[in-house]
Amino acid sequence: MKVSRIAELALGLALSAAAVQFADDFNREGPVHGGRTSDGRYTWAVFPKQVQAKIVTKDGRIVFNGSAGVMYIAHTDMRQRDFDLAFDYTYLSRHYARSLTVNYRLQGRYANARLSDGGYTGGYVLSIERPARAVLRLRLLKESAGHTKADTSLAAANVQVGNRWNVTSRVRLQVEGERHRVFIDDTRKPVIDVTDAEYVGPGWWNIADGGLTGRAIDNLAFRAGAPERAALPATAHETPAANSAQTPIDVLRPLYPIHYTGRVTPVPRRVLGAWRTLRMAPNGLNVEIDSGAHNAIRLARDLLLTRVADLSKTAGNDSGEPVTVYLGLLESDLIRGAAARLGFDLRGVVLQPQGYVIRCRGNTILAGGVDHRGAFYAAMTLVQSIGAPDGKLLLRCADLDDWPVWQRWYQSVYSIPDERGLLWLAVHKVRGIALQQREEWRNIRPDGKPQWAGRKWKNWAHVMRVYKDFKDRYDLLDYQLALHIYASGKRTLPMLDITNEKHIAQLIEACAFAAGQGFDHIMVCADDWTPLTNGRYVCPYPAERKRFHDSVGRAHGTLMRRLHDALKARFPDLDLAFVPAPYSIYSHGVPDKPSHQRYLRDLAAELPDDVYIVWTGPNIRSRKVTRQDFLLWESLVNNHRSYLWDNSAGPAPISRWDTTFYDGFDADSQGVIFINGDPFGKSYRLSFGIATSDYLWDPKAYDPAASFRDAVEKMYGPGTAGPAERFMADYAELTGEAPEREKALKLLDELDALSKTMAGQGWSMHQIRRRLRSLRAQFQVVVPALDVPRITTPPVLDGRLDDASWQNAALFDFRPVSGKKEPISPAWCRITYDAGHLYLGFRAQRTVPLKKVVRVERDRNLWAASDDLIEVFLQGEKGAYAQLVFDSAGNRWDAEFGLGLHLAWDPKWRVAVHRETKVWSAEVAIPFTSLGPVIEAPVKPGTVWRANFFRQLLAEKQQSAWSPTKGNRFHTKAFFGQLRFR
Repeated sequence: MKVSRIAELALGLALSAAAVQFADDFNREGPVHGGRTSDGRYTWAVFPKQVQAKIVTKDGRIVFNGSAGVMYIAHTDMRQRDFDLAFDYTYLSRHYARSLTVNYRLQGRYANARLSDGGYTGGYVLSIERPARAVLRLRLLKESAGHTKADTSLAAANVQVGNRWNVTSRVRLQVEGERHRVFIDDTRKPVIDVTDAEYVGPGWWNIADGGLTGRAIDNLAFRAGAPERAALPATAHETPAANSAQTPIDVLRPLYPIHYTGRVTPVPRRVLGAWRTLRMAPNGLNVEIDSGAHNAIRLARDLLLTRVADLSKTAGNDSGEPVTVYLGLLESDLIRGAAARLGFDLRGVVLQPQGYVIRCRGNTILAGGVDHRGAFYAAMTLVQSIGAPDGKLLLRCADLDDWPVWQRWYQSVYSIPDERGLLWLAVHKVRGIALQQREEWRNIRPDGKPQWAGRKWKNWAHVMRVYKDFKDRYDLLDYQLALHIYASGKRTLPMLDITNEKHIAQLIEACAFAAGQGFDHIMVCADDWTPLTNGRYVCPYPAERKRFHDSVGRAHGTLMRRLHDALKARFPDLDLAFVPAPYSIYSHGVPDKPSHQRYLRDLAAELPDDVYIVWTGPNIRSRKVTRQDFLLWESLVNNHRSYLWDNSAGPAPISRWDTTFYDGFDADSQGVIFINGDPFGKSYRLSFGIATSDYLWDPKAYDPAASFRDAVEKMYGPGTAGPAERFMADYAELTGEAPEREKALKLLDELDALSKTMAGQGWSMHQIRRRLRSLRAQFQVVVPALDVPRITTPPVLDGRLDDASWQNAALFDFRPVSGKKEPISPAWCRITYDAGHLYLGFRAQRTVPLKKVVRVERDRNLWAASDDLIEVFLQGEKGAYAQLVFDSAGNRWDAEFGLGLHLAWDPKWRVAVHRETKVWSAEVAIPFTSLGPVIEAPVKPGTVWRANFFRQLLAEKQQSAWSPTKGNRFHTKAFFGQLRFR
């Protein structure tokens, strides 16, 4: 329908009242344009092309239904109302623009505008002939509220004055007290001179009650250019005012730049022709999207334009051509129409969800997605393909069909990223983020402070607002919350009791709080902290043991059923998962432990069918997962649905994705995987995250070395991969098969030099440098040695150390664990042995009284339950070592490291404690036979063990040791001293 026909139809109707209705997707779009004639009889409105508009009278008659350009609607009873309509000026005729005398209202965001084919392809046009009053709403670049004098410019505005189009004009607002004047260019006379103005929000002013002075104006169009905080150019298919996302420019530059490498990561699955390079003119990109496009597509458009604008600042003048990109859904009229005009037949293309196509013809590119994420990923492929490596702007393109193999993968974080971090994940085609809460689960409430949150996060409500807003606007990431039912740090609240209805209700509400804020996946964890007794997982409370017949697997399954039934009724699309106590096959010794097998069977029997069981593969860190591993796990969990928790990121600070899964593992895991990487808490792992995305996008095409090099150079620029690869190689050699001291120190010198080079390239190296200092301390340390005498009469274990057998025992004092001279409460240890036992005697002083005795079951978390404890590390000749821990109440904890038994190892050893007000002592007897298989060699004169002993006086925040570790972990074997049996 032509514009003139629309106007004639509308002007011929006298409506007693009218309502304007739009399709739902248009209703959500932003700003407005409308006006009334000065006598109030006519209201005019501008409709955007490509948007369906419907005008209905009160009695239900449809006046207009279709796409429109300009429409005038006559009515008599809406004198006080302005129409709120988005618009596009492609069809605005100058004849109709000048034919009415109106008061006008104008609002919206401002960006570049240009003259095209005699009409306006963006921007706002004001039709003014002698108006008595005017209301103008300007978007300013900096806030002037509260200033008595201000001078604010809208840079690079396009302004039409009379018949002259000034593309380099500037619009300037001058504020002097109550006087506000608007200038164009550098003219000394203001275009608008008013005496009243109102500041109405960040950068926005209402200017009213003024006439026009200076030159006569027929048509005036204001539209800011693209300075640092200005909006970006629109296309002929949408008005920028309709972009409700309104993403600030600084958010469009997420965390780190993307350096041009000539490679797309993840590597596209199907390249249908040769790659070719288009030379682009600076700022020569035009992106066409539908007026009703999803905000993710709008964001993608803005990211593309931002990249070109940023690169154009440094690119020289070039004879390159402008490039047009049609971006949208494959099923949209925009993409279908563009494909037809360009001669692309997309009917035979078969893609999976999140997939996209790219087609190139001359200097025109079609980028269409199966869904809005697919369209966004298509644009991110183009973002990576735009660069200026030789100072000339280019775009490298090819015809592509692409989609990810793994549809849902969650990047785990402990340090919570903000909106820019979320955008970084989406830009690199990560499909989800998982927030790990490894402290008290009751803290997950609006006023609770998340762990490792930093100052920028006030509480969980603050976190959830930002995350929900990002998801509501763009829907580019799936959200998972991982919470632990037993972890608590320093425990101040009782451990979860599954028979306690109050506890269950609190846990349900913690999960519901997250689900209500857009988290679509809740992972409940029982790993690492589920209590063990004699190598068997047990319920923490007698009431649980009674109700669940001493089956902690059944208790955990029942807990998840309660959560499932309560949450799925409120959030039908919510996914639930559970991390069991034994979460690997071999590291937890499941095939050889009937108690562990029973746990998994009982858990699976109680779980609802749609709750996942999470595992880490054959081992806690599994570099390879085979079909046989999966089938064994399936048999252990009664074929219940499962997905993988992957720990490939550690322990080296800088690593690449080298893990492999069997073909079809994605289908067996329902396309879900959890990657424990924490790239925002350990930013040196960001490149690992990019390479992980590359593997999960298409495992068959993954090249570990090429992917790592590209990920690093995308992050830090050309040539930065070499130092990172050398760093990885040197670090692997340093931490491998115990290099000689001189070789180790030489490697550390090389690593120090590389770390300085990498820091200069942009790597965050402070945590890595701290680790290098700790490693240097390991290779420079001279560990203590102790001759341990043999006795014939064993001591009586009563904790008092008053037997004669202690008189000739070896003796050492505890020193500050830092190795520095610091005040500590004194403690000492005596050591001796006989044919069957190792005997340890400790005496420890305090400045504060001992707290009341609290008895806990063996292998409970003593660091949370106690305020004064001793840790004993013993290593034989095979390399594995034991950790035995006891506290001032005589509670015990033990674990093995090196053989995969960990807490499942339960040696027989005894502790007797004697307590006074501010002193306690303990006697320990460890049978040599109970230390197998960790320490199997018979003990006789000449035997040498490695060992270390620590005291953690938590009540006074002190740590002391026999062999100080100087900032290293207690488990660092390089600091173990020598026990030489005599």
